Amino acid sequence: MNGVTPPSRVIGRVAWTFIGVLLVAAPVRAQLVFANAVATLAHDGDLDRRPAAVAVGATSTVGAGVEVRAAKTGDLYIASASFMQVAPGAPRGKTLQPYGAAGVALLRQAGDERVGLNLAGGLLAFLTGHIGAALDFRFVRASGTLNGETPFLRTISGGLAVRF
Repeated sequence: MNGVTPPSRVIGRVAWTFIGVLLVAAPVRAQLVFANAVATLAHDGDLDRRPAAVAVGATSTVGAGVEVRAAKTGDLYIASASFMQVAPGAPRGKTLQPYGAAGVALLRQAGDERVGLNLAGGLLAFLTGHIGAALDFRFVRASGTLNGETPFLRTISGGLAVRF
């Protein structure tokens, strides 16, 4: 290589850093540690199918935290790492918590990859101590062309949320 770190390596390092923060945050007074299995309800942009995703995240007692998400549709893979702010809520019981997130995304398709921007907002609604639902509005845009196109996507996703 020419001394430039490939985008996948940079995103990988960022993702592993976030995962490390999640592992440390869980036992150290985290306000919310969650995992989501996500199905896309609606989308537009350069997608031929609805992506499916998984996400994990953790926040502090003031609601600041991190989220790591992986999504796939057809031959397009999207991995993102975001800083997020969740409205603080009770650590257990019924809560409705809006959130916002911003970070970087890695988009990979047919051997080509680009780094992009990931912006999101939504609601985490917990109906019991541990089980709830997530509603997510997300925008992802690549920094350049990916296989001759400048990919972007806007999605509305919903899924099961589990709070630890």
